[in-house]
Amino acid sequence: MVVVALSLALATAGCGTGRSEADGEPSSSPQRSPTATVHEGGRADAGDTPSPSPSRSRKARREGRGDADDRPSPSRSQIFIATVMKKGQAWNVPNPGSGPGDPRLTSALLKEFPPARESQMLPAGVVALPVIDRASLFMPMRMISSSMVGPRACDKWTVGLGNTVVQDFNHKGVQIGLNLLETLETPKGGVLTRQPDAERMFDSLREDAERGRHKLSRKASPEDRLTFGETIITGPTEMLNSLVDTSEMPSCGHLTGDDDEKGAIEPFPVPSLGAQAFAFRVTGSREPVGQWVEVVRTPRYLIELRIPARSPAPRTDPAELLPQIAQAAYSRAEEALR
Repeated sequence: MVVVALSLALATAGCGTGRSEADGEPSSSPQRSPTATVHEGGRADAGDTPSPSPSRSRKARREGRGDADDRPSPSRSQIFIATVMKKGQAWNVPNPGSGPGDPRLTSALLKEFPPARESQMLPAGVVALPVIDRASLFMPMRMISSSMVGPRACDKWTVGLGNTVVQDFNHKGVQIGLNLLETLETPKGGVLTRQPDAERMFDSLREDAERGRHKLSRKASPEDRLTFGETIITGPTEMLNSLVDTSEMPSCGHLTGDDDEKGAIEPFPVPSLGAQAFAFRVTGSREPVGQWVEVVRTPRYLIELRIPARSPAPRTDPAELLPQIAQAAYSRAEEALR
């Protein structure tokens, strides 16, 4: 039996030194960033490198660029890709790191926070820097990022800390652990697959066609659905301090997105945790909140957690759910990395 994994990518190509991306088909440009997957509204966004999930791209980012006003608008093309895989088979994408990662870091990542859990098709991974293959999909497939664009200092909060580490601290001694957890269902045979299941979606499409309907017969389930990404970063103290420096966050009040969408980074309070903990929302004009993000800093590592907006939304407000996930992630990391 096989699982059909669908992908939707909006490839972006900027002017000059801009880059283009297509899901599952790395660009030939050697300057592509290895990180920037986005999940908003139940979809995965393709940033500087695409994800295997249904995606929409964010504006292309260029090395050494200035503020958003200085950057050209990218052109776009839409691409659908389907990959046929055996059930239970993991995505076979090589790790782009320069050596084996610390197995303790893999253990430190959450594997489950009901109703979300790690997928057998996309298990947690650790990348030991420096990254050798910047066109690899290994990191983007396990990351959640935002498509909103602002001054370069805002990339930490929109694209994510993992991306910033690869761009600015790509050297030996730094490691990045990544995991993407989602609400999963157990089909016949007991093998976990992503929700919604692609095979059932195709069945619904066929049924709709036979009955003369033009929409999927499936309706959103009222039960909880949860997707979130976790990133754990270890490395020098100076790097960790730089990553959690929020002094430039006020400059991120005027972000732009696809089709002239407007947004901002809006901090909100969370309980004290570790040596430092802070949280913020990535807002937009079409969707009030695109993502909820919390960062927890300790003397030896930091944790970044991202919950994307999706439908149906979890019963618990993500702003309340995020600190609960952060506490669980911190407890697990402290146990594994002590």
